[in-house]
Amino acid sequence: MKRKKLTISTFLFSALGLIVMFKIFIYVIEHFVFQVTGENGLKVDESDLNIAFVIVVVLLLIRISYVIVKDKMVSANKVKYTNINVEETSESFACAECGKKVSEKVRDYCLERQNKFAGQVYCYDHQKMIST
Repeated sequence: MKRKKLTISTFLFSALGLIVMFKIFIYVIEHFVFQVTGENGLKVDESDLNIAFVIVVVLLLIRISYVIVKDKMVSANKVKYTNINVEETSESFACAECGKKVSEKVRDYCLERQNKFAGQVYCYDHQKMIST
């Protein structure tokens, strides 16, 4: 059986569940066991547990916001590439440097690497020149 990969989100969620279970366990011990036995002076210090709870909640919120922002960025990129006009599509099959016709695969490769090719399409020979 293949073991599932433990992601940051599932680890934080598991840690949060564990801390909540510890807090419930301490509450049950203090309010039911100690009161039944008449041991009123016994109190469990929960300060470390409370600090851990706050830290895990903050980390989980940061992780959730990171995933949401990353998803929005990916969907914005998809929208940007799907809004290419027909005129742009026919022109983008040619190399911006030499005018040589390129395949759709080469065009997609160049357009996916905006930082490297500045939104231009280049043939294979000119791509090597730009990368150096």
